[in-house]
Amino acid sequence: MNSMYNVHFIQHDKLTQAVLDEIIKVKTVAWPFSYDQQCEWMTNNLKNSDVHVLLFDGEKVIAYLNLIKIEMEIDSVKLKGFGIGNVCAIEKGKGWGKELMLKVNQYLHENNDVGLLFCKDKLMKFYSENNWTLVTDQQLEISNINSQIYTFAYNIPKNFKLLQYEGILF
Repeated sequence: MNSMYNVHFIQHDKLTQAVLDEIIKVKTVAWPFSYDQQCEWMTNNLKNSDVHVLLFDGEKVIAYLNLIKIEMEIDSVKLKGFGIGNVCAIEKGKGWGKELMLKVNQYLHENNDVGLLFCKDKLMKFYSENNWTLVTDQQLEISNINSQIYTFAYNIPKNFKLLQYEGILF
């Protein structure tokens, strides 16, 4: 990894206005909503304990994602973990999303947390290449999901039979 890159994990309720502004700059590249709409989305969808993950190149935020605290069951065992959402970069094709995902994988592994994410088919290769496991329809029991959305998990038990999740899709 380029030594100029730094990754910061910032709990939502510790976010400064300056960092919020940087996050919105990056998010607006992928999701072109107004500043106010971006703020409103965060207010409506993030809890104080959720985590913003930012990839910095020097002082500039170049990639972003958020970790949403969730609960799920795998083979009837309740597990806490994080939902991964809003993976984006200021420019595509630079490998910044990969840098961010590798740091998140390390974070999940070190904290013994499970990761869960939902994506469209065009992103399946990206998450597979970053060591996330596709959860098959037979292994999945999720409310509110449609057939165009794929589910990936990280740091899950090998050969599990059923993953159940009832929260919001992120």
